[in-house]
Amino acid sequence: MSVETKVKIIQKLEKFEESGLFTNKNLSLPYLEAHLETNTKYLSRVIKNYKNTDFNAYINKFRIDYILRKLNDNKDFRHFKITTLAEEAGYASHSKFAAIFKQIVGISPSTYVQH
Repeated sequence: MSVETKVKIIQKLEKFEESGLFTNKNLSLPYLEAHLETNTKYLSRVIKNYKNTDFNAYINKFRIDYILRKLNDNKDFRHFKITTLAEEAGYASHSKFAAIFKQIVGISPSTYVQH
């Protein structure tokens, strides 16, 4: 992969991060690869080398950070059910959302909302 290709992918990833598309429930590595007009090999390599993580951890971090911002900035979100928060973040399963939330934040979403 050329330096020019790496730079283009990094720039496109930054636009993707700002777009909020990471909350799409159908988001996958092939989906993002097509959206960014690259290939999965290059995209995976850039995420690993420049974001220091794999695709799933990369997307999960953005989704959880998104929900944390919503919970902190909008008091109404604190009254939503965990299922609604999971859907808002792009998770099909509230249990998957809760597990990843706890893994990243250190406490469950319900505990976070209570405090």
